[in-house]
Amino acid sequence: HRQVVVGGAQPREQLQAVHLRHLQVRDDRRRPMPRHQPQSRAPLGRNHHLVAGTLQDRPHAVVQERIASFFMGKGEWKKALQYADEAAHTWRGPGMRLASQCHEALEQWEEAELWMRRLSERYEGARVNWYFWCQRTGRGDLRDAEKLVLQHVDVIRPRKSRESLGGLGIFFILRGDLKEAKQVFKEALDLEQEPYDGLHTVILAEATNDETTRDEALRTTEKHGFDYERDGVGVTQYGQLASMFGRCLTAGTSGKLDLEAVDRLIAGARTDYAANLAYFVGRFLQLRDRQEEALRYLRQAATSTATHKWNHVLARAALRDLAVPLDEPTSKPADE
Repeated sequence: HRQVVVGGAQPREQLQAVHLRHLQVRDDRRRPMPRHQPQSRAPLGRNHHLVAGTLQDRPHAVVQERIASFFMGKGEWKKALQYADEAAHTWRGPGMRLASQCHEALEQWEEAELWMRRLSERYEGARVNWYFWCQRTGRGDLRDAEKLVLQHVDVIRPRKSRESLGGLGIFFILRGDLKEAKQVFKEALDLEQEPYDGLHTVILAEATNDETTRDEALRTTEKHGFDYERDGVGVTQYGQLASMFGRCLTAGTSGKLDLEAVDRLIAGARTDYAANLAYFVGRFLQLRDRQEEALRYLRQAATSTATHKWNHVLARAALRDLAVPLDEPTSKPADE
């Protein structure tokens, strides 16, 4: 397909027509409709336009999502909002995410939370999203978001998928249940040997004085971390960081990370991986009682533009617990 250039001066109907001609929507038509309506349907006072819509015209929703993402990528949030809201009212997950991000970027916090809440209430694979949103932004009804996840733990965990286990592990970290989080991430690591899961297992095992699990996770992460690929691109930084942690731990209490080497490692990583790496380093340094240095890396993860990354959420929550001032999060399109 040819690239479509969307101009701000074109009427909305023309934009939609252009995208309908050029975007593939056949795969989307084949996808099954979600079965459940969201639980929160009441309007929020002046935000009466956010009441529940209908499941219809899904191909048009895909177009609206693409147009919204285009304007979001340019930082034109007000232009993106009308398309994101219309897509969200079809109850497609991507549309609801985009609507939440647009409202957040415009500091319309009630609307941003509402769409994230609806997403989590509706889709089994997104139960943790509302809770993570509350933890990342420091806003919203954290208690109800937590209750929603807890109601579905017995459904999420038996799936034995890496994504569901990872989300549940992050949830337990945020709740302060590190032993349960360690067990969940160990299950995820055993499942697919993903180095991200391995580094979380290492940190959590160290935090809970479980040297056996820690050392096993280090070996697995070093073994698979150097051959790791994501989206067809080799990502060796996780394996390298595991090696650095291993050398430091082997030296006992006198072991120190080479922070210049760590900084080079993070600088050479893609933005989203850099946020993940910075969080792991920050937590590792905390456990080694190097608090000032730890804060530098936690701030780096917390101020990353990769706001969709779980480690970014963890870093913001960790700094908030330490009463470290934080700027408002910078929202980005979901696929960046």
